[in-house]
Amino acid sequence: MRRKSAALVAVAALLVGGCSAAGSSTGDGANGAAPVEFSGFVGGPGILTQTEDAIKVFNTENPKYKMTFVQGQLNQPPLQQLTAMYAAGNVPTVFVLDTSSVHLVSDKLLDLSGEPWVDNAYPWAKAQGTIDGKVLGVPASVTAIGFLYNKKLVEKAIGGPFDPATVRTRTDLERLFATVKSSGVAAATQVSPLNWSLGAQYMGKLYDAQGDDAARAKFLADLRAGKVDLMSNAVFNGLMDTLDLMRTYNLNAAKPLTGTIDTDSKAFADGKVAFWFMGDFQWPVLQALGLDPASDDYGILPVPVSNDPTDPWNQKLMASSSFMLCIDKTVSTPEQQAAAKAYLNWYITSPSGQDYMVTKAGQVPAYSNVKLPPSNPLGRAVAADVSSGGTYSPVLDLPADHLPVVGDIMVKYLDGKLDRAAVAKAIQAYWTSAK
Repeated sequence: MRRKSAALVAVAALLVGGCSAAGSSTGDGANGAAPVEFSGFVGGPGILTQTEDAIKVFNTENPKYKMTFVQGQLNQPPLQQLTAMYAAGNVPTVFVLDTSSVHLVSDKLLDLSGEPWVDNAYPWAKAQGTIDGKVLGVPASVTAIGFLYNKKLVEKAIGGPFDPATVRTRTDLERLFATVKSSGVAAATQVSPLNWSLGAQYMGKLYDAQGDDAARAKFLADLRAGKVDLMSNAVFNGLMDTLDLMRTYNLNAAKPLTGTIDTDSKAFADGKVAFWFMGDFQWPVLQALGLDPASDDYGILPVPVSNDPTDPWNQKLMASSSFMLCIDKTVSTPEQQAAAKAYLNWYITSPSGQDYMVTKAGQVPAYSNVKLPPSNPLGRAVAADVSSGGTYSPVLDLPADHLPVVGDIMVKYLDGKLDRAAVAKAIQAYWTSAK
């Protein structure tokens, strides 16, 4: 899945439809009995056809079960849609959630700790789906967030090879943006006016870059207690300085709310912009727009938060299992829960499941047993950073309304409706009243 969540939430949000929580049929379809029917709220925008096809393969390979695909709504986070499904009593057996939402519905999720394939997940990815010692979600994939870039455009602008390792500070990024703009080969960048992108994925680094887990926890506690002055915080000001740089060189600077995920994807795919703050989850859409998965002309850069070339937060990509696959334990029957476990086992361990995960859906696997190489340049770049230690895990246990509230604040800033001091005040006010 992709995300949007945290975002991606919207980005990664699913497409809606009906779902059937309980199908009471049981039996072994391979022996002539009715198969166990269950539903799956899985997949995501850009991989709908691939997901539907994969479920058909699962059903064929596992005749004991019959899985029904549940689509979601493109503009809503999974949790919002799932909440409505629970309220209606029409709950999918297996579903995807933003990793940051798992703790909010932990009482509804089946403990998967004893499943043999759980330990195939990378430890940091497994930890992101673990609540109070129980594995309640297994990672769908690894997702990274940063500046997607078109290598050919950048090299044409600078007149030679581009080494992404040379971008170690905000000044380095500004110099690169200015060179691209002055070359006339393309706009330097674009800023998508999406609350999930700006609120969760961009401003999420405000909490991440405070330091280690203890420093992060203290910062969040101080925010809740009203003890933080963001206007005096180096990370906040660094992020805002970088965002101001992005605004200056924005393709849509004159009308900053013009872009949508669709128009911005097309602008990047068409070579109208050299850089785009987004996630590697957007690759299936970009490929559908004509980008070649065999090419190595695309990559992803970290977002710099300072002008210190030794600052580790300038050098590492945010990487997480942005989406978790979970199983309902409150409405589904034991037979359906077993069927959903079989689907997860198929997804993680079978050749056809792994082919769907990596090749068809274009995802970076979060499992050590998956040996298929990433099928696209963004995935290859992310996998290389993961293996070399060039990534960090973000803060994920944020309040449920963090994305829409902070995201809307940042969209207003992008549109010039708030200045930096007002943004700081609004974020501080949010945290002092956050649930």
